[in-house]
Amino acid sequence: MRSIAIMLAAVIVLASLAACSSSSSTKATTSATTQSSDGLSAAGSAGLAKAKADLEGWQREPTSIELTTPIGKPIPTGKKISAVFAANGSANLLSDPLKAAGKALGWDVKVSETQFTPEAIQSNFAQAVRDKPDAFVYAGFPGATVSQSLSAFAAAKTPVVAETVAETTDASKNYLVLPSPDVYALDGQMLAASITVATGGKGKLMLVTVPAFEIYAPVVAAVNSNLKSYCPDCALAQYDMPAESIGKDSATRITNYIQGHPGINGLVDVFGAFSIGLPTALQGAGIDPKSLKTVALYPPTQVIGMVKQGAVFAAIPFPFDEYMFTAVDAIARLLVGESFSPDVTTAAAKAPAVVWTQANAPANTDTTAGLPIIKDYEAKFRALWGK
Repeated sequence: MRSIAIMLAAVIVLASLAACSSSSSTKATTSATTQSSDGLSAAGSAGLAKAKADLEGWQREPTSIELTTPIGKPIPTGKKISAVFAANGSANLLSDPLKAAGKALGWDVKVSETQFTPEAIQSNFAQAVRDKPDAFVYAGFPGATVSQSLSAFAAAKTPVVAETVAETTDASKNYLVLPSPDVYALDGQMLAASITVATGGKGKLMLVTVPAFEIYAPVVAAVNSNLKSYCPDCALAQYDMPAESIGKDSATRITNYIQGHPGINGLVDVFGAFSIGLPTALQGAGIDPKSLKTVALYPPTQVIGMVKQGAVFAAIPFPFDEYMFTAVDAIARLLVGESFSPDVTTAAAKAPAVVWTQANAPANTDTTAGLPIIKDYEAKFRALWGK
């Protein structure tokens, strides 16, 4: 997907823009002493078998958008939707499907892109409030930064859909969050199973996250929790990447950490784009990139291409297209006098879950658009809308 800078930006659009901070900490699981013929403890062998079975299930292609109830009334045309996304070169991953969904209903979608400063974010949100749209959509910005504008939308009873934020859905305020927290717990479980299979259930693992981005905290917690059963023979060290290092010296930082901690054979990339440039950095330090098995959460298209080439073991994609159509579905239900609960809120807790490995990753990753997880998602939504 375009240049390396844009690849990294595609992931930033998923993250909350909290204040930057960083630190390094180490956490290790305990390891049983009784070993089987594969060099694992009895618990380790059982965990590896469970991880393989679970990973096999998650490699099956999802086919359901998790919404089955048609909208019961004619959906009005001519509605105006405002949206604010991060100006990072890849806002189109959100804006393109949002506009496509709006077009299907005869709606006008206005997208503004903002820089990452609180002042710029607040200015764009304030303008959206002044525009008095019929609904508002945003992604990734922390509630503390945009609380005033969100309160104004709530007072005007304007539906708001937020993606990848730390806040939670509030149906009483017509405020929907995609995805629900349950999805992050599943993401962590899928990462834990994937890295267990990749490393054969043993070794020293490095988890890299960005504490400044709030949505990753439950993912990290779930990785730690699930590794205790999947990979009890593994040791896990957590590295907290400074947000300002993204797209700059992150590959160097990871390489330096691996050099200082010999034996690391697995990398859990919670940010999703840290594999970009890493093989070159490792080679420059005299480390064979093939010795490091990597799994990535919500990666840009370039990393998915690395999965297809076998350079990255597994990736968990983000459903950009499906979520933007879900956002429009929720808005449409509210505008006809229906509620998005429980139908859409239930769907938000059941995001299309899939793990892409070399065996099932999309072959066409040379694209500026997103990679839908559910191939016929648009037709399924149109059927619910009577279009």
